[in-house]
Amino acid sequence: MRKRFVGVLAGAVLAASLIVGCATGGRTGIFTGSAIGHGGTLVVEADVRRGNIRNIEVVSHSETPFFYELPFKRVISAAVNDGNLNVDNVAGATMSTMAIRAAVADALTAAGINTGAMMLPRQHHTPQNIQMTADIVVVGGGGAGLAAAVTASQMGSSVIVLEKMSMLGGNTIIAGGQTNISGTEQQRRLGIADSPDLHFQHTFEGGGNRGNPELIRVMVENALDGKNWLESLGMEWQDTVGSALGALHPRSHTPVLALGTGFIDAYQRFIAQPDSNIQVLLDTRATEFVMQGGRVTGVRATNRLGDNLTLTANRGVINAAGGFGSNVAMRMRYDELWDGRLDHAIPTTNHPGATGEGILMAQAIGAAVVDMGYVQLLPIGHPATGSISHLVIGLVEQYIQVNEQGRRFVNEGAGRDELVAALFQQTNSANYIIMDSRVAPIPLGGAADTLVAYGHVHRANTIAELAAMINMEPSILQGTFNEFNAMVDGDAQCPFGRILFGERIEVAPFFATRRVPTVHHTMGGIVIDRYARVIDVNGNIIPGFYAAGEVAGGIHGNNRLGANALTDIFVFGRIAGESAVLGR
Repeated sequence: MRKRFVGVLAGAVLAASLIVGCATGGRTGIFTGSAIGHGGTLVVEADVRRGNIRNIEVVSHSETPFFYELPFKRVISAAVNDGNLNVDNVAGATMSTMAIRAAVADALTAAGINTGAMMLPRQHHTPQNIQMTADIVVVGGGGAGLAAAVTASQMGSSVIVLEKMSMLGGNTIIAGGQTNISGTEQQRRLGIADSPDLHFQHTFEGGGNRGNPELIRVMVENALDGKNWLESLGMEWQDTVGSALGALHPRSHTPVLALGTGFIDAYQRFIAQPDSNIQVLLDTRATEFVMQGGRVTGVRATNRLGDNLTLTANRGVINAAGGFGSNVAMRMRYDELWDGRLDHAIPTTNHPGATGEGILMAQAIGAAVVDMGYVQLLPIGHPATGSISHLVIGLVEQYIQVNEQGRRFVNEGAGRDELVAALFQQTNSANYIIMDSRVAPIPLGGAADTLVAYGHVHRANTIAELAAMINMEPSILQGTFNEFNAMVDGDAQCPFGRILFGERIEVAPFFATRRVPTVHHTMGGIVIDRYARVIDVNGNIIPGFYAAGEVAGGIHGNNRLGANALTDIFVFGRIAGESAVLGR
């Protein structure tokens, strides 16, 4: 046998248990198969003995951390243990599921095995009616829901988390990761002046003076304590601090782990502790909030097997089901900002489960909503998928944005509403993010070499070479670089008002990534108060009902500052968990 099961988070090799599987025909040996996944080529090796599958290993891949784990486990286990390749796609990781299934089939075909005979009927399941009880029931296993669950557990309560997708993480796990926090040691070390008051001012004014001042104040004043709490769970941060896209000020802190995986990793490690008293139900979709005597007492749900679940909450129900960025009908119904542009033609950065059921279910029991017409777009979506993966990007101080002619057209440090509005005025509503090698080691969604190999990112040793790759006039792009570097040196002012500068962009190789507008965040949602209690249409608190994260509205006004989402999520997630336990 080759390598046995290796921890999925730590390595590039995953091995299935050594159990002989059933197959039709076949030879003996180690056979290689490959397929294209979300991040690039995925390669497996199958150990076959006289047509029997003894072992399958993933020997190389570039799939996104967390997203590949469940597809790999399910497909390899089914192939080795059951001789079956008829495995459901994992919700939220469809491309990874299809890739591992195709790669395994490719290897087994090379071994002479009839993989068509391995498409076996799925086992029949008779739906059950299941009753479960906990102190706290949380709907949604993203960043806010898990922050609430961990907080409630730390306070001694039992928790059930419902997640309709096949994995935890929600939008948090695919977020850029940058998080706004003021008054940190990192800022002090770098000489960055900041305070909760300034963070409040930027958030309120950046949101068109429309956010709820009380909720904003709660967020900015609890951000630092939340950072300390995350660190107590094992979360680590880089030493650098700067400005995320649309952040307006250098208070964006970047986790050590890529994207938002650092948050989810910390929560999952806590949940895995034997005494956490948190039960997670994946592939389980909430369908209704249960009210008795004017109080929310539980949740009804269904799972992927068709079972009907009734979950009773002794203390409270927390709605952390996320926003509606992936629900085109809701986007179009409520849009007040983008003149009907939010149809199927515009992609989204959101995961496919961000479809707004949490808001609709809350409305069904009388919850009020606010700011539903405010949908934020991001100017850095992948042209094909809309995601912010397959991207090499740093903080605002480290890059420029140019149009298809090679000219800057906007203050890269402006709010996201201003950035997108300017982008819509450019040819094909497209832009290139360009930076040098000092940023390249911080890729999102795969190693830089892989992103270049698959054409997501262009890399060149000179500006002229880069211009040729992206069909620009070299003299124009070189002129843009010269003008920008003069601004960095203080020899010129930015015609668009940019004030956030880092170093000159001049160290080869240079990188460019083509990007388009994409739906990113829904600022509207359920009305909550400072204790994350849900408010009804008459202005009254709904007892036993709490909400946190993107499902809640009123914090960000008509434009969320870049890197404020994760701050909002862990601050109000913690508050919701605490309020539910205390019965506020």
